[in-house]
Amino acid sequence: MSKNSNKAVIIEGFRTPFVKTGQDLQDMSAEELGIKVLKELLERTQIDFNEIEEVILSNIVNSLDHFNLTSVITMKVGLPQHVFAWQFNHSCLENICNAAIKIQSGLVRTLLIGGVESMSQALVAPSPGLTKIIKKVIQSKTWKNKLKPILSLRPKDIKLQFTDQNLFFPLTSGGNAGQKAEELSEHFHISRKEQDEFTLMSFQKACQAQKKEIWKEEIVPVFPPPDFELLTKDPYLGNIPTLHFLSELKPCFNEDHGTVTEGNSSFPADGAAALLMTNEEKAKTLGYKPLVYIDSFSRVNADFREYNQGLLYAVEQALKQAQLQIKNIDLFEMDESFSVQALACLKSFRASKYIGNPSEKNFALEELDPKKCNVNGGALAIGHPLSATPIRMVLSLAKEMNRRQVEWGMVIYGACPGPSEVLILKNILN
Repeated sequence: MSKNSNKAVIIEGFRTPFVKTGQDLQDMSAEELGIKVLKELLERTQIDFNEIEEVILSNIVNSLDHFNLTSVITMKVGLPQHVFAWQFNHSCLENICNAAIKIQSGLVRTLLIGGVESMSQALVAPSPGLTKIIKKVIQSKTWKNKLKPILSLRPKDIKLQFTDQNLFFPLTSGGNAGQKAEELSEHFHISRKEQDEFTLMSFQKACQAQKKEIWKEEIVPVFPPPDFELLTKDPYLGNIPTLHFLSELKPCFNEDHGTVTEGNSSFPADGAAALLMTNEEKAKTLGYKPLVYIDSFSRVNADFREYNQGLLYAVEQALKQAQLQIKNIDLFEMDESFSVQALACLKSFRASKYIGNPSEKNFALEELDPKKCNVNGGALAIGHPLSATPIRMVLSLAKEMNRRQVEWGMVIYGACPGPSEVLILKNILN
């Protein structure tokens, strides 16, 4: 990411409570969650709507109601019609990166970015056999012809499935992400006990943060239907699981020798998060003090067989851009989609001496200090509403950097063998 006078900054951000699927937010659509968090962000920052030039939202669990969910949300929060609204259909830091690039290039000055998910309202589709029968019934012109395919129904055909089973990896017996998590466990020799202990630690830190009302700074209250009772915090943090409870859970992906369970995997959740971004000059003009600056960004799509080499290379590139070393980073926010994923990340740094592109000079990475990582817990305890998670990670890290008055923060997202993204944030200290 190039350096110039149009430094991209985050002004403010908020999120809804993150709630396990099928619970308090199950009757709120992704549209309603997005409207709630954007309205709150606009109201609390008191920004002139005419200053907003673009809105970028991520959404993975798609709805059949809207082709462009972002456009609908943008319109319903009252933003002008000329505001360009578009969306990503994957979970990553790329929307933040794209926003920063646009700001630094001068293409736009002020925009909103976020992620919205109602995983409770994920689309459910009939099995392939039932789909064929339904099509034949629809296409048939007479009741006699419609009856034939109905009578051909077999018990194996009468079942429904999520349109993307991998969205709910802790609840299924297969799935690409879960299988890769098991591979990480085997490659890095990460035991079931280590994963359960890391999960417990994530819960303990998140619950402690909730008791200190740390999350209160970023969570907006919601009144979910049908009872419309006030919800102001992440409800799943009410009870910390015991190690005994976690150890009793059965493996999800390898019944015989697996170590990844529903307990040491993040749980699918409903929720939304959003950030207000602009450039340094515009922030001063509008009277805002930046929360943090976007200093550098790197992303790598590595072969999953390389086991976190993509992650290490992405970290290397981001550090080079910022002209920093690992020891300069004060706080880290790591992806906790799986407990083994975070542990593999830590072990990757511990095991690496030199990494990098073979065509470039090798670059040494120091070991990460676990005490600097996910200081308030992560997705294992809070929940993982897919596209809202990376926004939440950036928001939580930015707020914590300001609370502690530290200068540098790093977000590491992905790295369950495959695509990895790294974002470095800078806080201008008082």
